[in-house]
Amino acid sequence: MSDLVVDYDLLESSKSDLASIKQVFDSLESAVSDASHCWGDDNVSSAMHTFATNWGYHRAKLSDLIQSGCEKIEKTLTSFKDADRHNAQALTHSVSVHRK
Repeated sequence: MSDLVVDYDLLESSKSDLASIKQVFDSLESAVSDASHCWGDDNVSSAMHTFATNWGYHRAKLSDLIQSGCEKIEKTLTSFKDADRHNAQALTHSVSVHRK
């Protein structure tokens, strides 16, 4: 039995969840702008718009970090799947050699 067990489904769902979070995160400013009529008071609407706009820089940095996380998960998946394929081929070869 292997000492390391990689949960591919968990990694895939984590990558998908991060991508969804990034999409929502990236649309925050437009969502606040689109909802400006819902705030009622012009001062509240203006404050919400200012908040979303001023936070744009930091939101972009966080969005980049989220994207980086997605890319790292993808690289992890690729590396472990490649290692699994390589090990499976080695085992198959080893078994076929021993049977001869």
